[in-house]
Amino acid sequence: MDSEENKMKTSDTPRSDAAEYLQYDTEPPLPLGLVDVEFARKLEIELNTAVANEAFAENKAYMLEKELKQAQDRIKERDEWNEKLDEIIDRLTEKIILLNEIRHEAGVQDAYLRKKLSEANDRIKRLEDVLQTACYLIANVDWSGLYPDLRETCYSWRDNDLRPVLKEMAQRKNKEAKP
Repeated sequence: MDSEENKMKTSDTPRSDAAEYLQYDTEPPLPLGLVDVEFARKLEIELNTAVANEAFAENKAYMLEKELKQAQDRIKERDEWNEKLDEIIDRLTEKIILLNEIRHEAGVQDAYLRKKLSEANDRIKRLEDVLQTACYLIANVDWSGLYPDLRETCYSWRDNDLRPVLKEMAQRKNKEAKP
């Protein structure tokens, strides 16, 4: 039974069982003799564990490098997006500044136009007042003392040119008075 047990143990790790090791630092190599089987098994288990751990670590390192490359690619892609967004933001900012300048100019121009329109309306009102006064004076002038040709020309001007203008002014004032 002892030999069967021993056989079982030796079949677990056949490479290290009863292995003969050589001393390689001498010429020719000298045998060191047989190494204890338990010690050899322990060493081989530790070696196999270390090899497995090394393979696992290499695989883990490969996976981490792969994830790192993917993360770097995503970062590079995000950086490109950020650059494009920065360009878009810069263009939009320029457009907003331009629109603000245009709006300001339009406001200034609008104020200027309103002022000019108000001045023009005031001038029109003064001219209408002057015209109405002149028309009243002309309508009530005694033309009898003028030469006959000049008198006919003045009556014609008053009746054909002046009265239609007065009529139009009166109609416009009536329209403005009605809301």
